[in-house]
Amino acid sequence: MTIKRDSSNVISIQSDIKIILKVLDGSITVSLNDSSKTIDISKPGDYEYFGVSATLYDIPVEEAYDGKIEIIQLYVEGMVLVYTSDRINIPKEIITNLANIDILVIPSLEVSLVKSTIVSMEPKKVVILEKFDSNGSSDIENLKKTLGIVNVIEGGSAKYKQSEFTTSLDDGLSELFILS
Repeated sequence: MTIKRDSSNVISIQSDIKIILKVLDGSITVSLNDSSKTIDISKPGDYEYFGVSATLYDIPVEEAYDGKIEIIQLYVEGMVLVYTSDRINIPKEIITNLANIDILVIPSLEVSLVKSTIVSMEPKKVVILEKFDSNGSSDIENLKKTLGIVNVIEGGSAKYKQSEFTTSLDDGLSELFILS
């Protein structure tokens, strides 16, 4: 699977099919394309198309749901990928449903918010969509030290194989990838 940033609000995931995650008006949409057909998903729920399982979550605001998708969990090529908006307060019930995350993709956030998101979701690898701010390298070093991250990589695309995630669940976070 290859994760690539297409624009400021669009990332693509290339596997056996192409998956496009797009943020529009604060809501995330998913497009699945198997080269002959495209399926667009923009409402919360559980879906399965072309061998990809997707669960889309909206988060209640003041005990009401507004229908905006803020978290997406994908099962692709035997890996669990979670894409989250920059929402701070993710309810514990949703975090519980997001167990065993292989790859967490998050937008550029303040370091303390990145830390709390990573600590609460416990992914094996993290892809951040851009540097934190103008002095991002010091923030990345701070994040690396605080969380005990082994590798920090920057690049235009992140590539992962299922074999990278077959180790013990106790290995913890092993990589932070800054997707430019």
